[in-house]
Amino acid sequence: MMSVFSKVRNFVSRHRGKFIVSSILITSSIILTRYAQQKLKDWQEKEMLEFLERTRKQQHFENIGRTCNQTTMNLASSLVEALSHVTDTDKTIAELQANTGNKVIVWETLKIQLFTKLCCLIYAMSMLVIILRIQLSIIGGYLYKDPSSIPTEIQEKFLTLTQNLMNDGLNKISSKVTVVCKNILGQIDLKKPMRLSDIDALFWSLQAAIGDGEDNPIDNLKTYINLNFEEDKSSRNIYTLLLRDTLDLIESDEVKSLTTQCINRGFTQLADQLSEFFINNGPSSSKQNPEEVNLKKPLAKLLPIINGILSKNSFPDKFVQQLVSNERLHIFGANIYESLL
Repeated sequence: MMSVFSKVRNFVSRHRGKFIVSSILITSSIILTRYAQQKLKDWQEKEMLEFLERTRKQQHFENIGRTCNQTTMNLASSLVEALSHVTDTDKTIAELQANTGNKVIVWETLKIQLFTKLCCLIYAMSMLVIILRIQLSIIGGYLYKDPSSIPTEIQEKFLTLTQNLMNDGLNKISSKVTVVCKNILGQIDLKKPMRLSDIDALFWSLQAAIGDGEDNPIDNLKTYINLNFEEDKSSRNIYTLLLRDTLDLIESDEVKSLTTQCINRGFTQLADQLSEFFINNGPSSSKQNPEEVNLKKPLAKLLPIINGILSKNSFPDKFVQQLVSNERLHIFGANIYESLL
């Protein structure tokens, strides 16, 4: 029995170094395994927290987007209604139907009014959608960081900028566009045959003239929403910060480019809707034939068509739907939101 213990003792003595090394290796493996497991657990927890944060942020931003779209749709209807008062074509049409006064003069008046109305609608609607997207993205960014950062009354005061556009701003746009339409359309006889290409050229002429001068709506958007305030660079007042952020954005080249794109799309869509009547005397899904490009209609016959498109909200509804689904506008809003986080 003793000899067995002696043999074991002698074996351990001879291989003591190996046992020590093995013990160290085993202990180290256990420690490293536990360390790796803890690191993996920490990484998984961090990834989960980041995932939950991204999900919460995404849901918050999507809610802002839905709010923005719904608010836009509601205000778009109010804008169309306000425009009908600023440019009252119904009164002129009633005068034509009553067959009173000089019909040529009344038709000339209607011509100016209808083109003024459609131009104002495209410009004002584009400006409204972009301003709302800017404002709600800014508010969303601040509220995500700190839900109590902007009191409700400050939010309401900040959002009155859109009301400025629909009141004084709309009158300013109408005044400028009316002068432009008189200068350009006053030279076009009501009996002049118009091709589709002539209509497109007319729209581009109107856009170029509206974009000329210091009161250009695209370059001077702040004057149409009455965004004027005495800026204190050191002020941390939340309302001042909101106005400062808005001003920086609307004066940026990106917003000017985005506004131009929206306006261009508006005139393109209007030309597309007119072409349906221009070619087929009514809406149709048939494709345009090469021979139809040269079809002509007197300008006077296009006026009732334009009035119908505007009066039945066919064009305004389609245009605002196109604007709220504009992918570039969504990306722009997301960039504003992210920049404030």
